[in-house]
Parts: sequence; structure tokens; C-alpha cells
Amino acid sequence: MENVERNSVIKTYQGGKLTMMDSSSIPAQVFFNHFEAIYRHIEKEIEMNQVTSLLSWKKFRPFMNDNRVNYIKAMLLNAWNTEFSLRGVAKAPESQFINHSLHWTFPQAYFSIFYSTRALMGTQGIYTADESVLAKRMANWIEKGFYPASLGYYSSGNYNDFKIHRLPKTDIQPSVDYLKDEEDVVSHVAQFLKTTRTLKAKKLREVIQSNEDTALKNKKTGDPILKFSKQDWEQITSQLPVTTVFDLLGRLKYSESNREIERYLNANIAFDAFHESLIGIVYYINLVHEIYLVKALGIEAYKNLLNELPVYLQNGFAHERFNQIIKPQLLTKAYHNKKQWAA
Repeated sequence: MENVERNSVIKTYQGGKLTMMDSSSIPAQVFFNHFEAIYRHIEKEIEMNQVTSLLSWKKFRPFMNDNRVNYIKAMLLNAWNTEFSLRGVAKAPESQFINHSLHWTFPQAYFSIFYSTRALMGTQGIYTADESVLAKRMANWIEKGFYPASLGYYSSGNYNDFKIHRLPKTDIQPSVDYLKDEEDVVSHVAQFLKTTRTLKAKKLREVIQSNEDTALKNKKTGDPILKFSKQDWEQITSQLPVTTVFDLLGRLKYSESNREIERYLNANIAFDAFHESLIGIVYYINLVHEIYLVKALGIEAYKNLLNELPVYLQNGFAHERFNQIIKPQLLTKAYHNKKQWAA
């Protein structure tokens, strides 16, 4: 390898395999590393962050009626169907099939979480499919501590002066090729937050400046301003909610819809490892939502919902999450609460 030029190939480590990556693949590799970092951060924190220990979960007592229950069931079924489809791709024996499945796995990962988010918002009587409304609601929930540390980080602040919350050592420059250690993992998550908030700020500026009634204008000429000062940007970013993991996942839908996906298809990337990361992220976020939903619906009602699922969803990941993770947490919590009441 000593004779190979640096700009033609670099070493990368993904999914336990040493592969060679052409320099043209670097943008895709960095994008994939961001999601790998989200997943590895979850894996690191998962044992230390039981949702039922959160103060917000303890205070979670939504009013339920037939409309809310029926809506939640419909949204959960959509979430599980989409997650089922996403997981099916990873089982394919052909690596080329996995590589070229990004056209639908990108939006599948996003929409599975989108539907489980809608189910969660159904506990509040919010039935909208408006993504901007849901993003603001979820940003508010994350700020208030409804999510464990592995998902509870966010970015706020003005353009080019963003602040990262609930992540340590976020000023470290992330690596280009592979994730070396925990600091590198965190730095990738932080960088993803910053770049995503930058994109959202620029997009909002375009929307505001394209409207005669909302555009920021030059005081002398009355024309929409072209060069933004720090104060101008503050007027834009002050209208943005905090940027969260849900905005990061929204980049999957954004990339797919804008045909950027072609650069990923042609990249020399460990696609199987990337799919594993996506599946893990979807699994855990949906799990967190389901813990809240089981509390809202009640254990018996939730069990009945699982038992009524179509055959292809029976005894699958939804049952696994409930039986192996959710129910033990809830029963343990109920046991401790009863001891406190008895005392």
C-alpha cells in the first residue's frame, strides 16, 4: 500500500472489517460515521439510562379516551410495519442488494420514528402529521428531559455560534475515516448537530427572505438584505427550536428526496454496518416511545394490542421490546412504588 497515493485511497474501519475507501467516498463515510456515532453513543449509555428513572416519566400521566387510544394504535402499527421493512433489508444475503436499498431504507428509518413520534404525541391529543409541529414538540420534550442521556442532547444558539448541550468535550475535531474512541464518537454527534442546525438556519433564511412580508430589508434601500450580520442571523435562528436527534434523522429523508443518495450508492462504504446502525437507532428510539405508550395505555391493553398484530409482526421486535425490556422495568417500578406506599 505504500505506493498508493493518499488522495486515491485511505484506510477505514467499519463493522469490524478493514476496507479501503476511495477519496471520493469521504463525504459519504463522514455522513455514515455520524449515524454510527449516534448508535454507539446509545450503546454506551443504554444500561445507565432507564427511562422509568426519569422524573419526566414519573410525572407522565396523560388523559386517555377512545380517540387517543385508536390513534395511538394506528400510528404504532405504521411505525412497526416500517421498522419491519427496514429490518428485512438487513437480512438479505446479497451485499449488493443492501448497498442499493438506500433509496427506501433512508426514508424507512425516518418514517418508523416519525410514526412512533406521532403515537407519542397522540397521548397529548395532538394528531398532526405536520413535521415542523412535531419537531418543535419533540424539541420541547428533549429540553424538558423526557429522553435519556443517550438521546437527550441538543444544539441551540445563533448561526456560527451554536451551543451543544448534554454532550461532553464537543470541541474535539471528529475524524474523517473511522471512529477511534468515545471522544471521537461524541465529536461526530456534536458535529452532526452543528451542521444540521446550520442547514436548518439557511433553509429558514431562504423561506423568510423569499417572502416580501417577512424578509429582512436594508433600511436605506428597502431591498431584502443579501449579506447577513450576526444580528440578522439572530433574528433567523431565534425562530428555530433546538436541534435534536430527530432533526439528525430527518437528514435521511432530506438526502433521499434531494437525490443526494447517488453519492452514497457509488461510495466504497460498509453498507451492512451502516444498516445495523440505522436499525439500532430506530429500535432504541421506538423503545423509548413505547415505554411511555405502555404507561399511557396500561400493560394489559398494550399486551392485547401486541396479540392482535398481523402474523408477520407476531413474536418479533415489538414483542421482544415489551417482554424483555419494558415490562420488567414497569413491574420493578410498580413493585418499588407499592413498597413505598405500604411504608
